[in-house]
Amino acid sequence: MATCPICKTDALEVEPGYFDGKTFRCPKHGDFDVTGSVLSDRTHMAADANQWEAALKKAAGRATAGRRPRILTYDF
Repeated sequence: MATCPICKTDALEVEPGYFDGKTFRCPKHGDFDVTGSVLSDRTHMAADANQWEAALKKAAGRATAGRRPRILTYDF
């Protein structure tokens, strides 16, 4: 089990494929990717739930049909 970085609940960590980061499957937020640069930055990881929600919304707006949203550093 993993912890959703957005809501801090139990989530699954899914095999991310070929990118530097992690893919989460959260019951509340669905499937999404978080890049390694976000995961390694203490400021981003310390962001509150509202900031993470906004970052996911930006990532979802960029995602093409059938692709998972990918949260990047500039989404914060």
